[in-house]
Amino acid sequence: WNKAQESLQLHEMARTTDHPLSSKGRKQAEALCQRLAKAAKQGDAAVEQMFHPEAVYVSPLSRAIQTAVIALGPTVTERTGLGEMVLMANAREKQNFGGLDTQSTKIGADVLQNSLDELRALYDGEDQKVIDTFARLRFDARDVEDKWWFDGMAESSSELKARMNEFMSQLLYSPHRSIVVVGHSHFFRAVLKTF
Repeated sequence: WNKAQESLQLHEMARTTDHPLSSKGRKQAEALCQRLAKAAKQGDAAVEQMFHPEAVYVSPLSRAIQTAVIALGPTVTERTGLGEMVLMANAREKQNFGGLDTQSTKIGADVLQNSLDELRALYDGEDQKVIDTFARLRFDARDVEDKWWFDGMAESSSELKARMNEFMSQLLYSPHRSIVVVGHSHFFRAVLKTF
């Protein structure tokens, strides 16, 4: 979407649903992983909980799952060999007018299988460690067992507000004490503007 928007490829913007992480996104996620590893070695207290969260809540859009696995997977599996990633429908991107990249055709375990398939394609045999990390993670896909995306042309402000309120409630009343959320810029900007 961002790439298509920059080059005004309106047809591409309108037809692409739940696109995978781009090679640029892969590099950004890998750089974040390296920065986190460096900060962990330096004992940076400001980000300590990010290294050992009880859960990582992730938008079910494949690019967010891929980002979470690449950037946070090694960190959250380091201690126990297992890390929990919870697919959170309310963390999905804000549905702007005409942007189908916030919609999907996958539910439940198919969301995860699609993300794994896209990761394999993104790495094309280059780095088996990422695929191994994916296999070590525990995923909770209960929140995406049914249709979890918005089906219209754009989310109304009242629909977005209701979703943001639900998102905040899920965080506030979560059984997990430390959480990292992996999602999308337009949605996070709306949340930070509102709360």
